[in-house]
Amino acid sequence: MNPELQSLCFLVEGNMTLLAKKGRGLMKGWRTGFGGKREPQDALYTDCTIREGQEELGFTPIALYIDCFAFLDVYRLKGSIEEHLRRVAVQICTQWNGIPRASAEMLDPRWFPKDDLPLAEIHPSNHEWIGRVLRRERLHIKKVVDGERTLSVDIVPAS
Repeated sequence: MNPELQSLCFLVEGNMTLLAKKGRGLMKGWRTGFGGKREPQDALYTDCTIREGQEELGFTPIALYIDCFAFLDVYRLKGSIEEHLRRVAVQICTQWNGIPRASAEMLDPRWFPKDDLPLAEIHPSNHEWIGRVLRRERLHIKKVVDGERTLSVDIVPAS
């Protein structure tokens, strides 16, 4: 089975990053960046990021200012086999057109200092890597899940 390709992007302006609460789907109720599944018309992860920014928060990320800092690979444990579910390009965008606003998918968007994130509102399995990505560390992240439960998160610097 081929993994589903997705993007996850964080808007960054100076020392601040925009986080919103997921209104539905995976990570519902938790603060995160925006993003989603790559669609057939998305030739690149960047195309997906631009489309998702428009759909979820009503603004347009500028492609030249989107940079990928990590790949998050999510596996589901089935017996002793790890099934590769998702490959997520974790990106930072520093320039965009428009003003991000709430939608049914992304609720209550707010700016937070990168060094003082609201960890109580961010899924615990993301605590270890989100700050590192926002500091522009290049990483490979492997998450193993069993349903909604995270079994392990391994983080290694990208070479």
